[in-house]
Amino acid sequence: MLSCRKKSVTLIELIIAITIVSVIILGINSISIFSHYHLISSDRRAKLQNDLSYCLDHITKEASKAIGNEAVFTSGSVVRINPNTTLDIFTDANGNGMRDIAGSAPKDKWIRYWFDSANYQLKYYADCTDATTPSCAGTPEILTKKITAFIPSVDFVTNGNYIDVSITGRWNPASALSPDNPEITMQASVNLPSVSTH
Repeated sequence: MLSCRKKSVTLIELIIAITIVSVIILGINSISIFSHYHLISSDRRAKLQNDLSYCLDHITKEASKAIGNEAVFTSGSVVRINPNTTLDIFTDANGNGMRDIAGSAPKDKWIRYWFDSANYQLKYYADCTDATTPSCAGTPEILTKKITAFIPSVDFVTNGNYIDVSITGRWNPASALSPDNPEITMQASVNLPSVSTH
C-alpha cells in the first residue's frame, strides 16, 4: 500500500511569512506617509511664496510711480517708514511727471502699506492725503493674511534711490513654526524712479 504524505505549514513558517508581509506593508505605508507629508509641505510653501511674491510685486509696481527727490526736498518727502508697521510712498497720481501738491489739477497722493500685526494682514491704501496722519480714504485692499513680519527700510545716502522690503509669512501665522506650518522670508530692493523735481 502506498502511503500518502500530507504537506502542511508549520507554525514557524507561518510566523516568518506574516513577518515578511508586515515589513513590506509597513515599508509601503511609511513611504506613502512620507510622500504625503512632503507633498503637503511643498504645496503650502509654494502657495505662501506666491502670496509673498504678489505683495512684493505690488509694492514694486506702486513704488515705480514715486515722485520727488529726497535730496532736493526734505527727508521723508517721498518715502516715510514707521518701523515694522507702515511704508508710505508719494506717487505721481496724475501721471504728468511733476510733483503736484497744490492747485486745481489732480494732486499727487500718498499710498500706504500697513502691516496689521493683530490680524497678520498686509493692507494697501491707494489714497492717503498725508503720510504723517492716518488719513487714508476708502477701504484698504488686503494683499495677504499670512504675514508675521514686514520690514521696510530706506537709506538714500548710502544705498542710492532704493527701498528695501523684507516680508515674512507663515502658512498659519497664529500657530508656531513647524514642519507642517512652513515660514518663508522674501526680500526685494525697489528702485525708485529718477523724476523731475519741479
